[in-house]
Amino acid sequence: MRIHIKPDLGKIPLGKLQTHMLQEFYNKKLKDGRFNGKGGLSERAVRHLHTIISLSLDQAVLEKLVPINVAKATKPPKVKNKKMRTLTAAEIFTFIESVKDDKFYTAYIVAITTGVRRGELLGLCWDCVDLEEGRITVERQLLALKEGITLDDGTKSKLSKRAITLTKDAIKELKKHREQQEKVKKWLANSGYKNYNLVFARDDGSFLDPREFTKRFQRKLKKAGLPIIRFHDIRHTHASMLLADNVHPKIVQERLGHSSINVTLDLYSHLSEGIQRRASDSLDDLFAKKQDSDQSRQDE
Repeated sequence: MRIHIKPDLGKIPLGKLQTHMLQEFYNKKLKDGRFNGKGGLSERAVRHLHTIISLSLDQAVLEKLVPINVAKATKPPKVKNKKMRTLTAAEIFTFIESVKDDKFYTAYIVAITTGVRRGELLGLCWDCVDLEEGRITVERQLLALKEGITLDDGTKSKLSKRAITLTKDAIKELKKHREQQEKVKKWLANSGYKNYNLVFARDDGSFLDPREFTKRFQRKLKKAGLPIIRFHDIRHTHASMLLADNVHPKIVQERLGHSSINVTLDLYSHLSEGIQRRASDSLDDLFAKKQDSDQSRQDE
């Protein structure tokens, strides 16, 4: 709203807003909508803007502020899902072995074993880490905005705020990471250490740049001889491994913080054939066991 919608549409009286104005707005954002001036927004981002505007106008209609929702006559862009490239279990092992001495080793471990978004990972604070119970709570995200990098006291959606159980490896590495971080704090206590209570930060405690973090991650992939993927694809890798291991999609949805289980199933529909095969095989096993049982009783 603040960065995209208000600057372009905020001065138009509600009653004078017309369909062609919204269509021109969508087209403009697709062509040249990035706040840094480097090209247009994605179809998904513009579709999201359309959703916000349309829901707002639906409410305006209910309150009888306008007779119709003019957004319903527009043609927002269709969303094309980005091609997903996940890492295999073997590739994950190769990557982890190659970054054991990297300063962000623990961050990579947490990302792979929890499936958190990049902003959620870099916005994680120690008050949301419970190493005794073995879980983290996702409550904040680090955002790279036009005005700079900021820690947002919120998440992508209501369901994005969630608790995630940690693996034993993640707990162990987080404990070691916290000890090392406390040492650095003491060393830099008189040198202007910025104590934002972040789990993953620069040496002086300040915010990491999410974009630079991704570039570093991709350099590490290249050095290890692995496919260059987006950092977001680590999230897909996490989900794919869970589903391939027969973890219920509802659990995967809750770990990822998707708005509904349908989002999870749609995103990972490419895995459905394997899940369907395992379900079918389990029924074959069931009937095979039943036949064996019947035969045993007859023999007796």
